[in-house]
Amino acid sequence: MKAFQYLAPRGLDEALALLTPAAVPLAGGTDLFLKMERRQAQPDTVVDLKRVPGMDRIESSGRGLRIGALALMENLAASPMVRNGYDALARSARVVGSAQTRNRATVGGNLANASPAADTATPLLALGAAVEIAHANGTRELPVERLFLGPGRTALRDGELLTAVLVPAAPARAGSAFQRCVRTAMDIAVVNCAAFLRLDAEGVIVDARIALGAVGPTPLRATTAESRLKGQRFSPGLAEEAAEGAAGDARPIDNIEITVTVNGEPHREEVPATRSLLDFLRDDLGLTGTKEGCGEGECGACSVILDGRLVDACLIFAAEADGRRVETVEGLADGEELHPLQRTFAATGAAQCGYCTPGMLMACKSLLDGNPSPSREEIAQGIAGNLCRCTGYGTIIQAVMEAAEDS
Repeated sequence: MKAFQYLAPRGLDEALALLTPAAVPLAGGTDLFLKMERRQAQPDTVVDLKRVPGMDRIESSGRGLRIGALALMENLAASPMVRNGYDALARSARVVGSAQTRNRATVGGNLANASPAADTATPLLALGAAVEIAHANGTRELPVERLFLGPGRTALRDGELLTAVLVPAAPARAGSAFQRCVRTAMDIAVVNCAAFLRLDAEGVIVDARIALGAVGPTPLRATTAESRLKGQRFSPGLAEEAAEGAAGDARPIDNIEITVTVNGEPHREEVPATRSLLDFLRDDLGLTGTKEGCGEGECGACSVILDGRLVDACLIFAAEADGRRVETVEGLADGEELHPLQRTFAATGAAQCGYCTPGMLMACKSLLDGNPSPSREEIAQGIAGNLCRCTGYGTIIQAVMEAAEDS
């Protein structure tokens, strides 16, 4: 991580004065810290906003609900004011990461990060919310719908700071809901959706707002679906029609068709350009032996063999594997017959907690494929890119020595 100056202003005016082009604001930091750690962001100055009074409040206003940009997801999910009338927003905050993440992540950071899959963006779109933006000369308001310009890009100008979210008062005979699809509980959404409906006294839908996330470069309104609902009485059939309209409103990034041979078996799949080989193996093919550790090519937990060469699957796009051969830990055994490395790893106790073991096995196989009789020093060098947090390197080296003798 690049060295930087850390500043913690005690007031909003002071914070705005510190936000030079070379500075970034720090809210919860759950995204910013990782970007800085990976050198995707290299600011000269970090301006910590947590000591600015009032920026974490959730309070009623004459217009509805005012949520400070530093309101924590955990507090948003638990707030009676949010849960009573803004259920979609409360539900979205409840599924943002783990409890540890929710105790740091903020609603302002979730919006300003401008992820197409941001969980609070869709309910705020559906609820007709706006954001309050402060600058040196005062404040301005902007509908959430106009905040997002693209992945990671917002309409915030230099020197501006998102200070609050403004949600209109919940009308009578209205309700909202939030749903998302994920690969794992802690994963970002494959797709998320929020809906707001208001009925008249006769049960006819007079207002409908539906928002979709992770199906385009920004969170978006499903206007076709909305138009199919308005003026109608709700029914399961009408919901199906609206769902078809919403699918047509989605603007997903085009997928790429690839053909790849994995453990001797050909697979033809469509993948997003952004999909890593690691995610393709685990999520698309269900080969979960390959593990994700650091996600930066530092630990070797995701080691696989690509066209005979050992690689980190987390650093390769799935599209790069088109027309190529991939070997994973699932392909080591021949039916019921374990690979010599698998047998010796078990016999010597080389597999301890087991998390590094799949990647370690692939690194050792790659070594033995090229050098059937390695020395201890050569084995140590061959597994230097694979970390064992249990520090079981001695038994791992012994297991490789015995496997070489058995082969």
